[in-house]
This record gives sequence, structure tokens and C-alpha cells, in this order.
Amino acid sequence: MQKFITFIFILFGLSTAFVLSSQKAQAASIPHPDGTLIVDNGAIFIITNQRTAKVAVDSPAKLFSHHYSFGQAVASNTADQALPTNSTLGWGDGILLEENSTIYQIENQQKKGFASAEVFLGLGYKFENVFSANLVDVPFAKLIDNSDQAHSNGIFVIDQEGRVWYLEQGQRRPVPNPQTLFSYNLTFDQLIPANQA
Repeated sequence: MQKFITFIFILFGLSTAFVLSSQKAQAASIPHPDGTLIVDNGAIFIITNQRTAKVAVDSPAKLFSHHYSFGQAVASNTADQALPTNSTLGWGDGILLEENSTIYQIENQQKKGFASAEVFLGLGYKFENVFSANLVDVPFAKLIDNSDQAHSNGIFVIDQEGRVWYLEQGQRRPVPNPQTLFSYNLTFDQLIPANQA
């Protein structure tokens, strides 16, 4: 009886190992889902276009502007490595960047400078949330010269009732719960107070 039980355990162990091995092989033959941050030979990429391409990440600030962190990166598999690199990651809306002592905000792949520190602070922004970056190739957009204007796309704001909104394409989209906010690598102290606009 003991030999039979031992045989069953060995058989179960072999079948489990085969299933796990098959799953690993199958996973390696399929690229990671769109939006996955991968490390391929020391470089960082994002899977895109329904798993048919990858976008190269050439700047930490660009990565942060899309609310990624390096801790989200996973090792690439052979299917990821075989994908063509079809572009370099562009800027995400809303990020605050400093170049040559001037602070800009990115929107629609353009940089908008702030007219003054008073306007910057009046919109609820904080200097500690500004990244340094090379923006020489980024075209200029209209100056931000009024702290009463609506915030730019890509900003998370919190209203007086404590509701959190994401500004996208000129509209407010509700953030339903804290977990959703945290998935963007944000904390509550990084939220911007919503103004009347």
C-alpha cells in the first residue's frame, strides 16, 4: 500500500512539473500584454499594438510621465525580444519638467511654460514634483499665465468633497477608488486641488 501511495505521489509530481513546464513554455512563446514594462538586454520597453511591437523608453522622466515606475518592469521573454521596436516613448500629459531654470508642463507633446512662480503655486503644483529633463526637441505651446485656468490634461485633481478626478481630453474622469489611484503610482498628497475652472 505504501509503495502504491509513493507511486501516486511521484506520478502527481511528474504531471505537475509537466504542466508547469508547459505553461512556462507557452508563456515564453506569447508576448506580455499591452502596457507591460519589460527589461530586454538592459533596456526598458513597453509592449504595445496588441502585442505586435514594443516602444523604447529613452528617459526616466518620460517613463514617470506615463505613471510607470521601474519597479513594475518584468524580465522579457523570447516572444517579447522578437518584437520590433516601432518608436520611442513620447511624453505623457501633465508632467512638470525643469530645463534651464524654467518649469514647463507637457501637454500634447508640447511644453507650456509658467509665467511666474505665483501662477505655478496658485494652480496647486509643488516644486518637489518637478523632474529635470532635456526638452530641446519639444516644441513650445501657449504660456500658462493664469492660476484660475483649468488644469492641463494628465492631472489628477481632488475637489472639495474629496472626489478624485483625472483630466483627459478636456474632460474629468472619476477615479473610483484608492486602488485605482495607487495603480498610477500616485499618493493622495500628490493630488492637485481642483479649482472652479
